[in-house]
This record gives sequence, C-alpha cells and structure tokens, in this order.
Amino acid sequence: MEKNIFHKHNHLLIQAFYLFFLVFIGFIIFSFLGGTITQLVYKEAGLTQLMEHPDAVRLFQTICSFGFFLFPALSFSFLLKGNLFSYSSIGKNVPLRMVATVILLALLIIPIISWLTHLNQMLKLPDSLHQIEEWMQRNEAKADALIRLLTEELTFSNLSINIIALAFIPALCEEFMFRGTIQPFLNKVVKNIHVAIVLSALLFSAIHFQFYGFFPRFLLGIYLGYLLYWSGSLWLPIAAHFLHNAFTLLMDFYTRKNGIDIDNISPSEIPHFYGLLIISIVFTGIGIWFLRKIKLPSNHEISN
Repeated sequence: MEKNIFHKHNHLLIQAFYLFFLVFIGFIIFSFLGGTITQLVYKEAGLTQLMEHPDAVRLFQTICSFGFFLFPALSFSFLLKGNLFSYSSIGKNVPLRMVATVILLALLIIPIISWLTHLNQMLKLPDSLHQIEEWMQRNEAKADALIRLLTEELTFSNLSINIIALAFIPALCEEFMFRGTIQPFLNKVVKNIHVAIVLSALLFSAIHFQFYGFFPRFLLGIYLGYLLYWSGSLWLPIAAHFLHNAFTLLMDFYTRKNGIDIDNISPSEIPHFYGLLIISIVFTGIGIWFLRKIKLPSNHEISN
C-alpha cells in the first residue's frame, strides 16, 4: 500500500493548496538560488549584467525550470503517494510503435504549428484594449530578444547546448508539472479527462506569457495531454515536447545559417506551403488516429 501523507487532509481543496504552496516555494527559493549560483559562477556584479551573457542565462533558466516545475511536481507526488514518481505515471513502458509515431508526428506537425503561429500573430485586440495589447507586445519582444541572445552564435557547439538547455530540460520539467501533476489532479477535480486535458493545456500555454504563440502552444498542450492519456506514461509527452523544441531550434539554426530570415516570411511566401499544410493535416490526423487505435485498455490515465 502506498504511503499517503494526506491521510487526514485528502480533500481536493487542501491538495490544491499544497500544490500552489509548493509552486510558490519553488519560485522563491530557486529564483534566489538561480541568481546566487549564476553570479558566483560568472562573477558579475548584478543579475542585469548576467542576463546579457548567454551561458549565464541558460544556467539561470535551468535552475529556475527545476525549481518552478520539477521540484513542486516531485514534492507533491511524495506528499501524496510517498514516492517522488508515482503521481506522474513515469514508470510505464511505451510501445515502440507509439514512440516511432510520435517521432514522425513531430516532423509532420511543423507546417500546422507554423500556420497557427502565423494566424495567432495576425490577431488584433479591439482599440479599447490597446494597453493590454501593448503589454502583450512588450512581453513578446522580450521573449524574442532572449531567444535571439541564446541562439545568435551559429555554431554546432552552441546548438548542442541549446538543445539541452532550451529543448530537453524545459520538456522534462514542464511535462512533470503540467501533464504529470496538474492534468491528473484536474481529472480528479472535474472527473472528466478531456476537460482536464484542455484546462491543463490552457495553463501550460498561459504560463509562458507569449501571447502571440498562445493558440499553437495550447493545441500542442492538448496533444501532449492525450499522449499521456493514450500511453499511460509521461515519457511519451516528454519525448514529443522535446522533439518539438529541438526541431524548432534546428530549423532556426538551419535557416539563419543559410541567410534565410524566416521570422519575416509569411506562409504564403513559402513555395508550395499550403500543399505541405494539407499533407501535414492529413498525415497528422492519420498518426493521431493510429496512436488512439493502438492504445491498450490499461493505458487509460490513472485517476490517482
């Protein structure tokens, strides 16, 4: 029998409070640790100067990712189950057919994500909300500037470091939190896995504060949520999330290495883009149907 530290406090509201508290504690402690460790390593006078140093930013972001997402997720699992990994469904093996399909989908889905991102960036708020729109644009500009700082050095060593720091670590930490912890918790609250998947995807997209990529990230979150539901293992959404991040970095590296300014190219300017989009939609649909078809009855997500 699993140890349950919540044996006298198993009300969902109490559990929600503990989860929120762990997120808050992780944010406070690891923000401080991240700033302190980064300053000690790079010996700069202040955090503002460190944020202009790509390696320092990567170190700070890595520490914060562990603190904001992985620490609360594992701590919550330990408090609830007496085991760091039980709550997150991390132990189940995934059929190779599912893994191979997810790898193919990570490539096939690229035109869909690009098209949705383009549509999202075209959205305009009403004039009455212009201040909110300006705030969103400022946040987007800051995020773009940070990514450009980390990727401006077009070397294979820098690309390799970025694949670890910007693709693997965020995928691991964020999936433990959103699909491994928040999704099953919301499933217990609403008692409907499909609603839980959508709500956790909304939180996943909103927490990035990059509103001009909100809708593609939201749909990606739904896809990752169903990967957990169909496979019963967190490893599959972790792999899919990592591949999406890694392919984005690889495409950015390739295009800029070849002098292509993809940020200022609309889909209509890319030869045969809409043909590729149709192919992408069709084969992505087939891939998702296949994943759903090979799902075993025992793969339904554990209610915890």
